[in-house]
This record gives sequence, C-alpha cells and structure tokens, in this order.
Amino acid sequence: MKCKKIVSGLLASAIITTSVFTGDFMTANAATVGESMPTPVATYTFDGTLSSKEGATAKAYAKKYGAYSGDITYVAGRNAAITSDTDDKAVQLGSYGLELAEKNIGTEYTVSCWVKPDGTIANNMPVIALGYHTPELWTAISGDGGTNACKVWANDKVNNKFAWKTLGNMTIPSGEWSMVTLSQTAGTLSMYLNGNLVGTAAAPDIMNGENAAIDLGVNNWDDLFTGQMDDVSVYNRSLTATQVRYLYDGKDEETVFKEEGFTVTDELTMFQKEKRTITVTLPSAVAAENATISYQSKNEDVATVDNGTVTGVGVGETTITTSVKVGATTLTKDTTVTVESSDNLKEGIAAEYDLTQIVDGKLKDVSGRGNDAAVEGESGISFVEEDGKTVMKMASNDSYIKLPLSIMDSLTDKEQFTIETTFAKSSACGNNAWLFCLGSKVKNSGTNYMFLSPNFESKTLRAGIKDSGTEKLFGTSIQPAVDTYYTVDMVFNKGTVKLYWNGQLIKGDDGTELKSGYSIMDDVVTPGTENGILGYIGKSCWAPDKNYQGKVASFKIYDKAMTDEEIQLSDPKYQEALEKNLEDLTVADILSSNASASEVKYNLNLPATLNEINVTWTSDKPEVISEKGIVKNGAEDTTVTLTATITSGALTADKDFTFTVKALDKSELTATIEKAQALVSNPYVAADTVSAVQTAIADADKAATQSDVDKAVKKINKAMNKAEYVDAYVNPFEYINSSSYSQTATVAAGGTARVFTLPDSIKDTVTVSYASANPDIAAIDANGVVTGLKDGYASVVTTVTAKYDGFKMEYQTVVTVGTPTGKVITPEPQVINVTAAVKDATIVKGQTTQVTVTAPAGATVTYRAKGAVAVTSTGTITGKKGGTGTVYATVIVNGKKAVRKVTVNVGDISGKGTVKVKKSLKLSVKGISGKVKWSVNKKKLATISSKGVLKAKKKGKVTVTAKVGNYTMKKTITIKK
Repeated sequence: MKCKKIVSGLLASAIITTSVFTGDFMTANAATVGESMPTPVATYTFDGTLSSKEGATAKAYAKKYGAYSGDITYVAGRNAAITSDTDDKAVQLGSYGLELAEKNIGTEYTVSCWVKPDGTIANNMPVIALGYHTPELWTAISGDGGTNACKVWANDKVNNKFAWKTLGNMTIPSGEWSMVTLSQTAGTLSMYLNGNLVGTAAAPDIMNGENAAIDLGVNNWDDLFTGQMDDVSVYNRSLTATQVRYLYDGKDEETVFKEEGFTVTDELTMFQKEKRTITVTLPSAVAAENATISYQSKNEDVATVDNGTVTGVGVGETTITTSVKVGATTLTKDTTVTVESSDNLKEGIAAEYDLTQIVDGKLKDVSGRGNDAAVEGESGISFVEEDGKTVMKMASNDSYIKLPLSIMDSLTDKEQFTIETTFAKSSACGNNAWLFCLGSKVKNSGTNYMFLSPNFESKTLRAGIKDSGTEKLFGTSIQPAVDTYYTVDMVFNKGTVKLYWNGQLIKGDDGTELKSGYSIMDDVVTPGTENGILGYIGKSCWAPDKNYQGKVASFKIYDKAMTDEEIQLSDPKYQEALEKNLEDLTVADILSSNASASEVKYNLNLPATLNEINVTWTSDKPEVISEKGIVKNGAEDTTVTLTATITSGALTADKDFTFTVKALDKSELTATIEKAQALVSNPYVAADTVSAVQTAIADADKAATQSDVDKAVKKINKAMNKAEYVDAYVNPFEYINSSSYSQTATVAAGGTARVFTLPDSIKDTVTVSYASANPDIAAIDANGVVTGLKDGYASVVTTVTAKYDGFKMEYQTVVTVGTPTGKVITPEPQVINVTAAVKDATIVKGQTTQVTVTAPAGATVTYRAKGAVAVTSTGTITGKKGGTGTVYATVIVNGKKAVRKVTVNVGDISGKGTVKVKKSLKLSVKGISGKVKWSVNKKKLATISSKGVLKAKKKGKVTVTAKVGNYTMKKTITIKK
C-alpha cells in the first residue's frame, strides 16, 4: 500500500494554481492569504494506495471489529465528478478507521478533512478523534443523537477536566462533501464547517503528549464511521479563520467580504437620552483588525452615533449608515432609528405587560418601550376579576405568550436584568410546565435557555439556565400550592443567577447564588432564539412538556440586576413571610428522640434549612448543647437556650428555644457491663466472642453523653447475643459414650463398682447427680460408685445437666447385687442413633439444598445456621453470599439430645455492583474453586476479560456470568455516566 504526500514547496504552488472545491469548479485566488498560508506537516489525498510506512495505517481499536486485513477501499474523490479525473480518489471507511502517522504535534495544531457520510451519523460515532485513550485525553467530532448534528466534545482524565464535555456542535449532512476543521491554540479550540467558524471553546491540551494520535473514523469504544474521507491537512500551528476559509475555497478576506458582506442591527427603537448599540457582524473569514468600520447619522437632531453607540436626541426617525472597508472594498448598511418621547417611559423597566386584555393579538407593553408580546392560542386565554384586580388566566395547553427579542435592545446592559412575575398555578397545570423562559428554539432534546417551572414532576419549583451542553439548576423542594399566588424574582447578573420566592432567596450551587458563568447573549439568546422571539410565558423549550395553566397577575422585566434590598424591602409581607418560617418551627420539631424540652437526654434535631433558607443556631451554653444540637450530659441538670436565626439577603429573623439537659445516667450501662464481664470470664466462650465483648466494654468507657451510653449498651448486648461457645459447652452430651458409663453392673453384697465416669473435657460444662431407685439393695455416692447392700436388682440413674441451656440427660445402670431372685430389670437404650447429610455440599448464591436427618421415631429436629447460608425450620438451606456456611441439626427424643452439623460451600461473584463509563472493574468468584469462564450479555455496553476484568463502554445495565464447572453464577452491574 502506498501514500501520496504533497511536500511543502509543491503545496504552496498547489494552493495558488489548483482548485479547492465546494461543489463548483473554480480557480483559487491566491492573493496575500495564499502567500501567508503555512506549510502543512502532512497532507493525504488518497489518490492511490496507502501504506503504514508512507503515512497512515488501517486500524480497528475495538476487538469486536476484528483485525483489519486486505486492501483499503478507494472510491471516486470529491473532485472526480467535476474534473472527470479518474485518478482523484477518496478512502471509504466503515469496516476500519485510519490512524495517521503524525503524533504529538504540539500545543498548536490544525486538522482539516473533507467528509461525506454514507448516512446518518450514529450517536457517539467518531468522525475525527484526536489524542489518546489511556489515560483519556482527547477531543473528537462525534455523532450526537443520530441526527447528523455532530458534537465536538472532549475528555481530560489526566487533569480531571472536560469529562465528556460538549464544546460545540456542527451538522454534517449525509451524501455530500463537507470540510470539517479543528484548530487549537493556547487552550482555545476553534471549530469550522465548510470554512466558516461555528464556535470556540476552552479545550484540553491533547496533541502535546505521548501517543497523541490523529484518528479518522474510529476511536477506542464506539461504532466505526461509515462514509468517505478525502484531502486531509495537518498543521503544527493554529490557522486563522481567514486561512481556514482559504483552505476551503481559495478565497481571501476581501473576496469573502465582497460576496457575503456584513450585517448590522436593522432597527433601533429608543427613547430620548437613551443609548443603544449597533451590532456589526463580519464573516468569520474576515478578521476584525483588517476591517475599518465607520458610522454616520442622517439626522443628528434625532440621533447621534459614536463608534456604534447611538444616543436618542429628539423625537423622530433617522438612519444610521454603517460603512465597512476590507482591502479596497467598502460596503454599507443602514439601521433605522426611531426615537420616542420619554414622557411615557417607565424608568428602569424594559418590558411590563398589561394583563387585563388582548389588543390586536398582543399583550401591550405598558413600559412605553413598545415590546408588545404576541399571543398564541387566544381562545384559551381569558381575564378574570380577583380582589378588585384583573388577572390573566391561561387554561389551554395550546396557549402561550411570545416575548419579543426587542426586549434585549431595551436593556442598558444585556447581561444584567431582573424578571419578576406573580402567578397562581391551576390543578390542570401541565407536568414540568414552564411559567416563563428565555430561549425560543423548541426541540425534543432541549436547547439553550433560562427558565422557571412551578410544576416540576407535577409538584415542585425548579429553575435554571443551560448553554449548549450543561443545565445548571435551582433544584428546590418547594411545592407551590394550587390557586395560591406567589411572586418570583429571577435576577441575572453577568452569569450569576439569583432566585427569590416571595422575597426569600432560594439556594443555588454557591449559597444563595447559581454561578453559571454563562453569557445570556452568547449562551442563551444568540444560539437559542429564532424568528424574533426571545422566549415565552407559559411554554417550554422542551417539545414534550405541557404548557403552563393557571393565572398570571403581573409580568415585568427590569433594566438592571436588582439587589436584595430592592426586592426584599419593597414589601413588608416578605419580612412577615420570613418570620412565619420560624413560627412554624416548634419544640416538637427539634426534640428528636427526647421526651420533652424539660427532659433532654439525647442530641437535638436542629434543621439546617427551613423552606430553602439556611438556619444558623447559637447556644448560650455550647459546652452542653452545641450549635449542631450535640448534647453533652453533665453531672447535674442544666438549662440551655438555643437561638435559631434565618437570613435571606436583606431579611433576618430569630427565635429562642429553652431546654433542660438531664444529668448523665449510666446505671443501665453499669449493669450491662457486669453481665458482659461474667460472660467473658466463662472459659468456654469462643475467643472471637471474648474479643468482641471486651472491645465493646472498652469502648463504653468513652461514653460521655446519654446517646453514647445507650449506644454502648446496645453494642455490648449485641456482642453478647452473638456469643459463640466451644462444642464441649454447647453439646457436652456428644462427649458421653459407652465408655463413660455402664448399662449393667454386678457387685457382691458389701462390694462396690463405678458405673459412670464423667469425661474430663466436659467436667466444667455440666453438673452430675446420682440416684438409686432401690436404695435398700444398692446405694450410689456423689462420685458414681455403687455399693451393694443386699441381693437383688437396683436401677441407678446418673443425671447430667448442661450448664449452657439446662438440658438434662439420664443414664441408667442396672445393678445386680449378689445372687438375686425375681424379675430381671432390662436397661433402657441410652444412645440416640442420629445422622445428618446434605444433598448438595456446593451451591451458588440464591440456590437451595436440603439437610436430611435420620433419627428414631418421635424425634424433634431444629436447625440453626451460621456463615454464608440460611436454613428454614424444615432443613432447606439457601446460599446467602459467597463463602462457607454451617448448619447444626439438634435432635431430641425421649429426653435425649444429639447435635449434628453439615458444611456447605456457596459460590458467588464478588466485586462492586457499579462502574463508571470507560472505567474497569475487577470481579472474582468466591466460595468455589476452579477455572472460571467469564461472559457478559451486552457487549455494546461492556466487555470482560478471561481474568474477570470488566471494561465499561456505555451507560446501562449488564449481566455478568461466571461458570466454574457445572456451577453458573450471575451478577448485575450498573454502568453510570
């Protein structure tokens, strides 16, 4: 395979003498731009074969695509149809992607490529990917939702920045050639489509490090791009907008200016003494420093102009002519300026609507600035009288108000304003309905906007602002009541948003502010509005959302970012509302688990917020009750006063609460410790139990509050309740066998014989007593020694009592003394024949197996389990977790007891149940040994290695399966963004 490169000397000539196409054949005009174009470090025309030695390699990152083999596919190039040049080729991608030979090209770079998608570009499908994936440090052009509206996004795991952040958007149509260009310098990325700048953004430094590559149509995770690519140019410097445009069609600044011209503000409506600015927009290929701009007023008695700033002088209409000169070319545009009398102007208000009537399909702007708002769905809007005032009622999902874009021209500073409205939602208000918004482009996937919703998820208040990628919110818990009026003030001040609810500040991401960092013009109005509409009253920018239904009593936009004092001190009801929050806070809300304010033993529940307002607590005895409500019981009862203070901007209120803290009571703890010390002194308590109880006793010494004391009592009791004992203590009868006692004995009159010997291993775990049923024939002493008294038969019984649970067992010995006559006594059988077995000694988590116990008829059987299993009263064992479990079967028959145990191994997959996208998770099998075969059900979401390492690719849930021999284990893993 072979790669054709154009060297620098030839490239300059090629730019001057050959054609760069947009669809029509034309000769490029080199002019000064062509002479100043830098030399690329590499170009790829694909007009032949391609080999790794000559520039690029076929590469498939993800194993699911398989290793590429065979020849790269070539098709007719982008100029072939126009020039009939059969040698003009492009590369066809789809089953592979290309990695260019150039790497680590520096902090400044430009990569430009012609692209022709075969169809819709799938979500996250890579067009161009720059950087490296381990660790992730990249910028890419990728599909966004499968609409050919591609996103330019980035990730910087090295510096923990730009985590999948969308930097901009561009639409690359299917079936036609488009030139896409990324150019970066000093941390700023510029994005171009067909030579025109579509946006700039801060971006990570991705091409100035090891393995920083340029990949076409492929990345390390997603489906391969399907389409054609041609004429790739790579520069180790950032091209200017003029140079990128020249690379696209060979046109210099003056040529572009002649053809595309410029735009200015068409109309300005203003009042006397007001100032407004004419906005001039040049083509992106024309640098501002290369353009000379001048202004001229036709009638300075009406309006004057100074460097684009227009000042209203007298009532009337005039024209401001803007002249722009680029090179030798000068073009002009006119702005119609209307100056109105300031006599009827409401100072400081950009728009205020008459909500008593609709006139000619509009709500009248009574501020005097002429920003009338068009009404949509007029039949669903009516006007009703309430308390002597007329308000607007919106009662249809098809009704809303269109706020005009001209409102922004009525603002002295477009980045400083306040929206104020009074409203009452109805029970028919739509789910997630917005009361108002700035931003008018309605889409299924959202757009750029600032909004307020009184009905988020049909109940709560929510507000926020969004640029092209990230929504920043006031996510409140406030639930506006139906048919109840509220006043909202939303203040925008150079990127910072404040929200007031009935005069009270709502918490944002930084105290009482939401510091978005967004420009209302650059991040909302310019990209998010259309058709001269600034936004809406009663409508959302999200197409699926229902419209607002309810009443609106007032709506106005102030020409400034109002202060706390201006909003909150404007109405005494706001102070009353703040105080009402404290009135509603009672002692009962604070007591927590305490009986009353006069009997405080435990920590108090001091709320940190009340209705979204921060609460500050102070204590006159912080050493007894702290400002966080921590109670420290002393040697005597103590009275403490707590003061709750709430502050909302310029408003403040406080309230006192008095409590009596009771002296510390350790009586229950002392008694519990005595029991615990008795337990640990038992020599038959297991070592783990002794350690746990002793630790709990030691921790109890630190108890300084009543809460600590109660916790210490619970901890000690919990440790004692879990006490484990050695088998000789729990099941001492297992150690008594036929060698321990005699079922029969023969002695002469006056002779002796030992009939019972207690094993040393249980001598301290039981008590033993002896009795003779025929004491006149044979007597037995306290050591189990029988003495024959006269000829005959005697039944001697040894009673063994377990200290553990008081259970008793009787052992009978039939003693023959001398040569008796009469009926022979037959001894009762003493040993219980009991066995226990488990059907399956190995199971997996969630599976069951069964204990089978064989015992004499009439026996009762009970079960208990420990470790990795649980057991039912019928002996069904269930695996709870990976590991080993033990089940004990206790059998009692005819007053006799036997305990048998079985062991079960439980297999399970161990490891976390969650992992983030593009992260790895190590899984292993516990409880079962052997070779593990791993698999995952959704390979588009994740893959798993033979060693159990799961690599997450996309958000979702997957099921991991591990097989060990005949055992199959499954585990659900949640992959998060």
